[in-house]
Amino acid sequence: MMRVTSSDERRAESWAASGSTSRDENRTSGRATRESAIRATSQAACRAARRAANETAIQTSGIPSPDIWAGISADERAYRKRVLDDIARRVAEEGVHTAVPGDDRGRQFMPFAALKGYDDILRDSQEPAR
Repeated sequence: MMRVTSSDERRAESWAASGSTSRDENRTSGRATRESAIRATSQAACRAARRAANETAIQTSGIPSPDIWAGISADERAYRKRVLDDIARRVAEEGVHTAVPGDDRGRQFMPFAALKGYDDILRDSQEPAR
């Protein structure tokens, strides 16, 4: 008479027959599981630290929330949130950017310079300081 076995019993028998019960394999498998758990914990800690740094950057630099724009679609809100999060990430990594004048450009932005009669101001600002 043939005995009826469940699928779990058949799986256990085939696993045992394949030789997967060796002590070394079990030890290696346990180590891999521990290393995987440690790696996952470390990645979660990095994500949490990055999130905290972004939140701090948002608060210190005054980056707005996407909620300030009323009447925009969900897609547009998600896009703006991604852009603002990217700005927050850069501020968290590099700090708040401050403009520094270069030798190849003017010392300050002068929007009135395009108006007539301000040529002498432009000329004076482009001459080297003495």
